Amino acid sequence: MAEKRHAPSTPATICLRWQGASSKAEFVIQLKLYVLTIGVSTYQWPDMRLPLAAKDAQDLATALKRQHWRLYRAVEVKLLTDAQAHKEGMLDGLEWLERQTT
Repeated sequence: MAEKRHAPSTPATICLRWQGASSKAEFVIQLKLYVLTIGVSTYQWPDMRLPLAAKDAQDLATALKRQHWRLYRAVEVKLLTDAQAHKEGMLDGLEWLERQTT
């Protein structure tokens, strides 16, 4: 039914029949994922040690890499653990993210 300023139109009825999925391939955009993972397990102070932090960062990186051609067209990971995870390394990692992403 259509409506104009003063009155509605006479209702019209149509029948549609669905014949399955379209034969055309769907257009799917797959994005590229960039990941910076950081995990520090060994600190110079013994009471600050986190035994699984570096392993967790590595495991997360591995799990996300498995999404290559699944959820994402590509997955690029920069992993920093323990001695690599110093201030300059983390700043470099953040700059890497900025350079890679558009």
